[in-house]
Amino acid sequence: MPESDGRVEFEVRADLSKIDADMAEAGKKVSEAAQKGAKKQEEVVEKAQENISQAVKKANDEIENDNSKTQKNITDTAKKQSDKVVQTEKKNKEAVTQTAKKEGDKVVDNYKKDTQEIINSTDTLSSEVEKKTSGIGSKIGAGLKGVGKGIGVAVGAGLAAAGTVAVAATGKAISAANDLDKANNQLTAALGLTAEEAEKYGDIIKKVYGDNYGESFDDIFNTLALIKQQMKDVTDDELQKVIESAYLLSDTYDIDVSEGIRGANALMKQFGITAKEAYNLLAQGAEKGLNQNGDIADQLAEYSTYYADMGFTVEEAMSMMAEGAKNGAFQVDFLNDAFKEFSIRAKDGSQTTADGMALLGLDATKLGEEFAAGGDRAYQAFKLVNEKLAACESDVDRNAAGVALYGTKWEDLGEDAVLAMAKIGDSIDKTRDKLGEMGSVKYNSLSDMCNGLSRTIELLLIPLGEQIIPVLKDIIELIEPIISELLPQIIEQVKPILDSVSELIPPLIELITGILPQFMELLKPILESVTRIIQKLVPTLIKLFDKLLPPIIKIVDTLLPPLIEVIEALLPILDVVIELLTPILELVSELAEPLGAVISAVGKLLLRGKL
Repeated sequence: MPESDGRVEFEVRADLSKIDADMAEAGKKVSEAAQKGAKKQEEVVEKAQENISQAVKKANDEIENDNSKTQKNITDTAKKQSDKVVQTEKKNKEAVTQTAKKEGDKVVDNYKKDTQEIINSTDTLSSEVEKKTSGIGSKIGAGLKGVGKGIGVAVGAGLAAAGTVAVAATGKAISAANDLDKANNQLTAALGLTAEEAEKYGDIIKKVYGDNYGESFDDIFNTLALIKQQMKDVTDDELQKVIESAYLLSDTYDIDVSEGIRGANALMKQFGITAKEAYNLLAQGAEKGLNQNGDIADQLAEYSTYYADMGFTVEEAMSMMAEGAKNGAFQVDFLNDAFKEFSIRAKDGSQTTADGMALLGLDATKLGEEFAAGGDRAYQAFKLVNEKLAACESDVDRNAAGVALYGTKWEDLGEDAVLAMAKIGDSIDKTRDKLGEMGSVKYNSLSDMCNGLSRTIELLLIPLGEQIIPVLKDIIELIEPIISELLPQIIEQVKPILDSVSELIPPLIELITGILPQFMELLKPILESVTRIIQKLVPTLIKLFDKLLPPIIKIVDTLLPPLIEVIEALLPILDVVIELLTPILELVSELAEPLGAVISAVGKLLLRGKL
């Protein structure tokens, strides 16, 4: 009986005075059961023979007019396999009878020992339960103390209808919490984080996931790790926005996340800009056609250093590329190669460079000093050379000077593209919030909205999963040894049954093989009719879907904001539920070990009773 302080006591008694008589009676019953089982198997075999004969007769009647040869083969095969079944089952019957007699004696020998083991285990369990459950009643009472009567009535009224949803939600909670825990563990190992840092970054991962970015917690972890490893200037306060920018750029322009990080990092290092500005510029460049070959990020990572050395701002450098692409450059890397070649030749002091400058009326030595100085001096010198190149009236001199200064890329690109690039332009502006423009329209479809709602609910369930997972781990640790011990014995008992069934498979396959072609012929006209019906229905269904989709989107768009408000309002209730579950889960955890001992003892007894 329960005591006033919440303790539970169990008293177990066992009378062993009649154990010998019980053992003799048990042996007798085992022998009788074995004889009954053998007789039952014989009846099953006879019934199987009768069913097979009837099936064969029916198949023969159906296909007699079409294929007399097939009929004879099926009959012969069935008869042959039926005889084989009889012989096999006869052997099995004899084996079962002998095994039952032999194992019956073993049951009698082991029964006393197992009974005593259960009594000993139960005595131990009684003590453990008394100790483990001491104070549990008061603990649960304390957990329930803060819950108002109104909430209790409401929860009680909804339990029946919410049962299935609760099970699904619990599974989702455990899955989400486990995925987040794995991501945090990977991040901690990859970056060598403290527990406090791991918790902080875990919160960032959840926020990014809740904003509908990334494929999973693990995917977001990989992106966060890359940013922390490569973009050293990004602060933790900027981290969430940078991660979301990487995904937005990838989703919109198909720029690989890791390549985008590398390109943005190069812009930050070479031009001294922020991560936000770098991603905005990447987006503007893609918009202007610089990603026509899918390599804008790689291009900037490789060539940004040459533009920076020449004194260009990041806006000027990318505007130059955009102007060249707009005026006929079919590969952006050719433009960048041309600029790289110019930046090398302008400072190499070669005779080729001097001859090219002379054709334009310029002093290569003086300009070489300006280019070598870098910064604004190099920038002004570049503008001067290209202005002279564009103003050269002689096509021959202009072409000769272009090849001398830009190398073969002048010929590959054509002078229009190179001179257009040299005009620089101002089509790229780092103050423009291109990412904000993209984000306002990119994820507004019905599927994105539903996915966002699903993620919001998933995040709300994570605290519940975090409470349940430790209990599940304890239970698994207790059950695993029991399963490991019993499984081989169970497999050993099931194996003869499986062997018997496997012998029935070949005749059944032969029977099915003989009947199947005729069956397919019967189905053929039905399938043709169904196909014609589907072909007629599909266009109508598509039209119906086109008509229904706009109002559905409108309804979801209208209902989603209030639905989110309802979910947010339920958060405090969820906190109360979690608080209520905590003492219950602790109780389950504490009882798991003694319950495991009982299950193990009963399992051994039952198993030996069947042997």
